[in-house]
Amino acid sequence: MGKKLKYERINNKRKCARMNTALDTRFVIISQDIDGDIFSRTMQAKTKSISISGVSLGTNTVQVEGLHICSSISGMAKNKLKLEIDLPSNYKTITPIGEVCWYDLTPESEEYLYNVGVYFIELTEEDSEVLKKFITTERKKTKTSISSLRKRFKRD
Repeated sequence: MGKKLKYERINNKRKCARMNTALDTRFVIISQDIDGDIFSRTMQAKTKSISISGVSLGTNTVQVEGLHICSSISGMAKNKLKLEIDLPSNYKTITPIGEVCWYDLTPESEEYLYNVGVYFIELTEEDSEVLKKFITTERKKTKTSISSLRKRFKRD
């Protein structure tokens, strides 16, 4: 049984640092059709965690105006999500485009009905740098806070 746990730990390691944070987010579903792209109206969401490669969202919607967050109308291609993620005021809003990797119902106690995992497929270099800086800075703040709490409890 110990080997199984070790194997699971290895497989659960992430390539990119992830940060748990609740950021206001909006998304539009983009579906490809023979005549061109079809866009849904803008929907609200909130991030649960974010990394340079993707985001986990909470939302109450997985289908808008006949467009599903995962597959196109024909079912032959994946739909895309155009995201607007509001970083704190000292950063700019980033606008990646992503594809949904997974979605699931949330526990009843949560604010949103669905958890949605989105992998970024388009992220400008500028947005990438802003996001890296945000994650690095916020993670350092968290580590500093944890470190000072540990020191405080060791003294007590």
